[in-house]
Amino acid sequence: MESIAAALLMEEEDNARQMAGARAERRRLRDICNPFQMSEELFRKNFRLNKDAFKYILDIFTPEAQSNSLSSLTPLNQVVAALRFFAEGTYQHGVGKDYNVGMGQPTVSKSLSHFLNVMQRKLCHEWINFEQTEEEKLQAKQVFYTKAGFPGFIMCVDGTHIKITTPSKEDFLYYNRKGFHSINAMIVCDNEMRIRSIDARYPGCNHDSHIWG
Repeated sequence: MESIAAALLMEEEDNARQMAGARAERRRLRDICNPFQMSEELFRKNFRLNKDAFKYILDIFTPEAQSNSLSSLTPLNQVVAALRFFAEGTYQHGVGKDYNVGMGQPTVSKSLSHFLNVMQRKLCHEWINFEQTEEEKLQAKQVFYTKAGFPGFIMCVDGTHIKITTPSKEDFLYYNRKGFHSINAMIVCDNEMRIRSIDARYPGCNHDSHIWG
């Protein structure tokens, strides 16, 4: 019995050392994290954004990041984790093991929630609105006509399938014609590719015409 207890104690101590080592390695990865050292091509592959767009999001998010309880994470760490998660379209555990993230799954989850809350507030209160001045409407019409030959257009609308993990309930409603689970979101953009409206209420089985109606 004593030998079994000793073996269990040794195993517990070994597990504790491994966990401590994993935490230390994650801290090291976060400290050296600098995605801007990547080439532009690799950067786009990892984050689905170019460096200028990434910096724009980082500049918006940074002032709000100070209120986050994850005090050990820099704003850059949090934006990297969130955008890697969106780019992967997969589970948080895989993102947490990413060499450029260095976070455990619970930390990724908390960081992602904070990032989404901040960006949602910004999106709803500052960015998305249909209001345009007459000068903006005239400029939009000129841009659309010059680029595509469409007269009188000031905005564009289309549906896009946002991939999600399989829901635990009524997953069949979210299974789309392309063969994966999604939200079918209707998005309206202006001539400068700024989002003016989003309707993300409908699961992926719905056709664009139903959402538009």
